[in-house]
Amino acid sequence: MILFLWASVMPVDGEHAGCSGSNRKTKCSEVRLEIEIGVNMEFIRSEDKSFEAGVERAAELGFQWVEPMVHNGRELLSEAGYFHSFSMDNDPLEMKDILDRHGVHASALSTHCPLMRPEISVPYLERAARFAAGM
Repeated sequence: MILFLWASVMPVDGEHAGCSGSNRKTKCSEVRLEIEIGVNMEFIRSEDKSFEAGVERAAELGFQWVEPMVHNGRELLSEAGYFHSFSMDNDPLEMKDILDRHGVHASALSTHCPLMRPEISVPYLERAARFAAGM
């Protein structure tokens, strides 16, 4: 199982926004760092399950954060429900609906690509960023 830490900065009073809003002089001593554990969707890989089944299993295990793996185009095993990756050809709100239905959030997208091949990786990463923004 691939675990990761998810961190966020929150004011001590529990309100979101850190140093923004009317109180722009919030001191570092007035905020705290919250770290939560999440899971990369690779944890479900050996079970030959769909993305939604993986999200459901992560929620059953008590995780609130997952890192979905995305891909370009159509991938046969994902389309048939036997692999956990999610096509960026789908509507990003479809992924959000699945996550919301199971009470989990995406911490990031797993977007592995060949960084030494910028002609491939740059458009792929740009597309992934647009997909994430659409959620």
